[in-house]
Amino acid sequence: MRNDFYLKDVIRTKYKLDFGIAEMDFEFPIRKYLENINKLGYGNPDSQQYSESIKRWFYIQYGQIIDDRYFVYTHSIKYAIKKIIDSCNKVNILNFIPCYNGYNDILNLYRVFDYNYLNLFEECFKEHLETFIIKNKINCIIISNPHNPTGKIIGKEKLEEIVDICSKHNIYLVVDEAYGDIVQNEFFSAVNIEYDNCIVVKTIGKTFNISGVGGAYLIAYNKKICDEIVHEIKSDGLMSPNIFSYYLTECLYSMEGKFWLDDINDIILKNKQYFKQELDSKFRNKLNYELTYGSYLAWVNYDALGISEELFEKILKENKIKVVFSSKYKLFEKYFRVNLACKIEKIDKFIFELEKIINNIS
Repeated sequence: MRNDFYLKDVIRTKYKLDFGIAEMDFEFPIRKYLENINKLGYGNPDSQQYSESIKRWFYIQYGQIIDDRYFVYTHSIKYAIKKIIDSCNKVNILNFIPCYNGYNDILNLYRVFDYNYLNLFEECFKEHLETFIIKNKINCIIISNPHNPTGKIIGKEKLEEIVDICSKHNIYLVVDEAYGDIVQNEFFSAVNIEYDNCIVVKTIGKTFNISGVGGAYLIAYNKKICDEIVHEIKSDGLMSPNIFSYYLTECLYSMEGKFWLDDINDIILKNKQYFKQELDSKFRNKLNYELTYGSYLAWVNYDALGISEELFEKILKENKIKVVFSSKYKLFEKYFRVNLACKIEKIDKFIFELEKIINNIS
C-alpha cells in the first residue's frame, strides 16, 4: 500500500528505478477485511482483544508466550520512542549509526551520542560499549533490530550482553523491531528479555506493507513504565487505536498472515542472494555487499569506486535511479541502501543500468 502523498512530498524527481522508499512491491490482500469495517460504525476498539491479537501473533510467528507483558497502543514507532523518552525523563541518548533517518526528527530535542553500530560485531564490543556509556553518562539506548539500514540482526547472546550493561548502569533500552517479522533467518525478539527497563516497539505496517494505515504498539515487562507512557500519550489525546489499525491487527496477525509473510521472506532471501551474486560477478572489487538476513534492505559499499557521494548521487539521479546514501543515516562512509522487496526483473534493470554507469566512471 504505497503512500503517494508521502512520496510526492519526499521525492521531487520522477525515477524510472526507485529503490529508496522502504516499502514492498508486494501487497497483502487486505480489501476483504476492509469491506467489513463499515459495519463497525465509529468502532469501539477493545484493548484486551487488541493485546490478545499481538500475543497470538508472537506465538504463531516465534513460538513465544508473552502473557506476562504489558501492551500500549501508539500512533507510530517514532511517536512511541519519543513518548518513552519523555515519560522516563531520559536525556543522554545513545544512538547507533548508521540509523533510521526518522530518528533524527525525534532525537534532536535531546543530547544524542552517536555510536558506530558495526562496533557491536567486534570481538571486544562489550568493554568498548560500556566505556562509551560511562564516559557520556548514557541513560537510554535506542537500537533497531533487525537494523535499518544494514539489515543485520543482533542475536540472542549479543542482545543479552547489551542488556547486562544496561542493567548494571540502570539504562533504558528501547528496541525498535519494525522489521522483526521480515527476517530470513532465526530472530530473537527482545520481548523475551525479562529486564524492567527494556521496551520493544513494533508495528503491523512494515510486516504487511501498510505503513500508511498508521498504528504501532510497545511491549514492556514493567507495568509502572507502561503507566507512565500511557499518561504521556493520553495528554496528546492519542490513546485509542484508529479503527483501521485495530481491525487489521486483529485480522492480519493470523495464520493467513503468517503464510503470506513466509512466502514474502522466501522471495526476499532469493532476491538478496541473487543481488549479491550479480554484484560479485559484475562489480568485483568495485561494489561490496555483505548478505544479511534482516529486512529487505541491502547495504552496499562503493568505496573502491573512488567517487564522492555527491557526484555518485548526481549521476544516478541523472539516470533516474534512486537509492539512499549513507549520509542520510548520519554515517559519512561510502555506502548506499537498496530496497530489494521487488520483482527480480527490477533488480536486473538496476544491475544493467548500474553496470553502464560504473563502466563510464571507471
